[in-house]
Amino acid sequence: MEKQFIMLTDEQFDQLKFKRNPFRDRAPFNGCMFETFGDELQEVLDSEVDLVCTIIEGDDGGLYVTNGYRLVNRLGYLILDQQPLDHEWEAEV
Repeated sequence: MEKQFIMLTDEQFDQLKFKRNPFRDRAPFNGCMFETFGDELQEVLDSEVDLVCTIIEGDDGGLYVTNGYRLVNRLGYLILDQQPLDHEWEAEV
C-alpha cells in the first residue's frame, strides 16, 4: 500500500524536531542542516532511512523540505530526531 502524501502547514513543520549537525556549530536551518559531501553526508547515509529529509530547491525557485533521500535539486539534508511521520510529506520553508 502506497503512503499518503500531504503538504505540511507551517505549524506542522515547526513541530518537527531535527538532529543538530555535530560537525558545524553554525549550520543552516538552526544548526540542523547536513551537507551533501564528506562526513556530513556519511552521517546522513548512516541514519535510519525513514528519518532522512532533503532540502530542495523547487522549479519555482522556492525552498522545500521533503521526507526521504533525494539527489535532484538537493541543497542539504535534515535528520529527524523523532519518530517519522506515517505519510510522505513536503513543506515549503
